[in-house]
Amino acid sequence: MAEAPLKVALLIVSTTAAKDPSTDSSRAALSSVLETEGGGKWELIDAKIVPDVVVQIQRQIMLWADVAAEGVNLIVTTGGTGFATSDNTPEAVSALLHKQAPGLVHGMLDASLRVTPFAMMSRPVAGVRNKTVIVTLPGSPKGAKENLEAIIKMLPHACLQAAGVDSRTLHVQDTHIHMHMHHTTTAITTGMGTDTVIAMATDMEISLGPSRRSRESPYPMLSVDEALQKIQEHTPAPEIIVSKVDTSLTGRVLVENVSAREHVPGFRASIVDGYAVVVPKDGKMNGVFPVVSVSHAAPGDSEEAKTLKEGEIARITTGAPLPPGATSVIMVEDTVLKTMTDDGKEEKEVEIIVDGVEEGENIREIGSDIKAEDVVLSKGELVSAVGGEIGLLAAVGVGEVKTYRKPVIGVLSTGDEIVHHDRPGDLRLGEVRDTNRITLIPWNRGRQAGQA
Repeated sequence: MAEAPLKVALLIVSTTAAKDPSTDSSRAALSSVLETEGGGKWELIDAKIVPDVVVQIQRQIMLWADVAAEGVNLIVTTGGTGFATSDNTPEAVSALLHKQAPGLVHGMLDASLRVTPFAMMSRPVAGVRNKTVIVTLPGSPKGAKENLEAIIKMLPHACLQAAGVDSRTLHVQDTHIHMHMHHTTTAITTGMGTDTVIAMATDMEISLGPSRRSRESPYPMLSVDEALQKIQEHTPAPEIIVSKVDTSLTGRVLVENVSAREHVPGFRASIVDGYAVVVPKDGKMNGVFPVVSVSHAAPGDSEEAKTLKEGEIARITTGAPLPPGATSVIMVEDTVLKTMTDDGKEEKEVEIIVDGVEEGENIREIGSDIKAEDVVLSKGELVSAVGGEIGLLAAVGVGEVKTYRKPVIGVLSTGDEIVHHDRPGDLRLGEVRDTNRITLIPWNRGRQAGQA
């Protein structure tokens, strides 16, 4: 019996392709490698395109590695591994890894360097998150193809080790769900208004006479694709509702793209405790400076905003807004207290002991994380409890979103021989405990909870 294929998800990191998917050629190149070089061991189950934005890269990877019910064995990213200012993939992926895989990185670099010295400019990352192997490839279809070819033979072994199982166990897990289904008749009811019933199995009608009993099932077998098509045909159209951005949003699917209502951060903020300064043209800041104001992170605590001038400094805490005119922030570690105010509560004069200061140091500019009108979540995305979607919506000022109403699903087991699984006492001859409902209902709830 053939081994179950390992499941692969492909993430294309490209702002250009995110706007126009037709410009992407990496998917075709990598799919070809999986098919021709993968030895029939791989199944590409999903492919997404995201722009060069750290939060969107990380959110999609977490949805696959932390939430996906399919059990993704391998996540391959392509794009964003170079030196350009917009190349953020290595940083986004490295922060998510539970284990590093330097051997895979060395293998990719070695193969690339045999082709071109420009491979030195690539910054691949590889490792494991939970039970999923993650590998980053270059954005060039040729480079991505060469890198994947270099490690494709070792990846099945890596994925099985990461999952903690061997191929035989994986096969058993794949087939376990079918066990005992032939003993009972199970129907699944699904819908949002009108119910749809799909019969999965049926018993011979024993009450009919011999001449009327079917010699073969009157219900022809359906393939999985045909069954899914019938569900699609008979399931009512989804209902669109407006949902508040709170904990009740988990498990819902977005009807449309969601854009940020405001910049994050919404003001120029310091990323360290220290002193806001106006950097002179020569960048020289050595010397003793008067502290003319104080800026705290808590709104209302800061003194009335005063325009800072060259030669003056303002004490500032992490996350606090910069006073008008300030162009940089000096860390408190790079200063020496010279004098205090008469009441001893504040600094009066501070010496700066660092030189060569540049504008913009230790500052988060307005919209540096997310800009107003940026698309933060896309149409059709599932809002989960582990992917950070709710926090992301809250951060950009979105209070309500359009979602689809959740479908209602019922599971019914039928058959004269079926008894409740928890009925006390021993089974009588011919009786079978109802295992299908108790298996399918928690599976569905658990899947929703994991995705939610």
